[in-house]
Amino acid sequence: MDNKLTITIRIAGKVFKPTIDRKNEETVRKAAKLLDDKYAEYKLQIEDPFDCLALSALQTSIMLINQKQEESPVPINQKLTDIEALLSDYLEKGEKI
Repeated sequence: MDNKLTITIRIAGKVFKPTIDRKNEETVRKAAKLLDDKYAEYKLQIEDPFDCLALSALQTSIMLINQKQEESPVPINQKLTDIEALLSDYLEKGEKI
């Protein structure tokens, strides 16, 4: 069974037919819709289609970066500092490890 699929998506009034992995179909369709929706929002305020697409891509990229920052794990230095504080507290109480 072929894992590739050609789909039709529309962004900024233009039709695209990318060939993608079947498992990515929903993600690609959602991404295209998100970009097209952002484009439509900007199109109400800005005449130049290129500017609308550029700002749509920028806003979408900002959302992605913010999401990744929220999901990023606590830096290792912070974890080590937390562990050191716990050990210090434990040892100050005079308990054996």
